[in-house]
Amino acid sequence: SGRLIYQRAPENLGRLVDARAIGMMNSMMRETLTISTGHKADLPGWPAAGKTGTSQDFRDAWFVGYTGHLVTGVWLGNDDNSPTRKTTGGGLPVEIWSRVMKAAHKGVPVVGLPGTSNAPLTASLFPAFSAPFGSVPAPRPPGDVPQPQADVPRPQADVPMQPARAGDGIDNWLVNRLFGRR
Repeated sequence: SGRLIYQRAPENLGRLVDARAIGMMNSMMRETLTISTGHKADLPGWPAAGKTGTSQDFRDAWFVGYTGHLVTGVWLGNDDNSPTRKTTGGGLPVEIWSRVMKAAHKGVPVVGLPGTSNAPLTASLFPAFSAPFGSVPAPRPPGDVPQPQADVPRPQADVPMQPARAGDGIDNWLVNRLFGRR
């Protein structure tokens, strides 16, 4: 008959994680892309963060990365649990992630990672020692990438990737990278 019998009152659970902890985690994960194993990640104009991983005997290689817009994970390995040909998380998984994220972020307004700034993580831990270091100017994104606001951090450096040949899609690119057909 359309008569409301019960309606649950909305609950305000409040903040689950302290904003400073979120900022520190995002800063640490961003360092993976600037100075660590994920340094080959290429997403011009977008602040990004992530984590690489490689299991024993190179059986699994993965990269999980994110922006303020999207989280994406890439895993490579053999279905029979046999070792790969020394594939690491900072190699091909990062390259695949970069290509997928570039396509997914086309035309999307740039947003920052919560709680982060342009300064490297070490600047907040050791402010007296960080002034002359890490002052590399942020690269300008290409014209088809929206410009971030002034207070939104940008990646420290662009790492050039192999250009795709005309007509190559991501599938052909992946087969070429895995099996060496050029």
